Amino acid sequence: MLSVIENMASDCWLLFSAVLSLCLGSFINVIIYRLPKMLEREEDERVNGRHPDVFNFFLPGSTCPHCLEKIKPYDNIPLLSWLILRGRCRHCGGIFPRVIRWWN
Repeated sequence: MLSVIENMASDCWLLFSAVLSLCLGSFINVIIYRLPKMLEREEDERVNGRHPDVFNFFLPGSTCPHCLEKIKPYDNIPLLSWLILRGRCRHCGGIFPRVIRWWN
């Protein structure tokens, strides 16, 4: 009985680790994509005195590159949403670029 419980705990830990790794990988992709844009906008603001809209790691939310529709949080779950939607936008059906599919 004890070995069954230990195996279940081990399986739960493995599943938790896998989900956490997928989420961290997805967030690292956001950083890789947005950090250069954030620095560019900061430089533009400093040089031109413009105050652009908020743009950081969390705002604005992800959008489809084809229709610019905001991606719902439940469609942003790594791997699971890709499997359900087959790498496409729920709104327009456009295929996400290969780089986004590999990272997510």
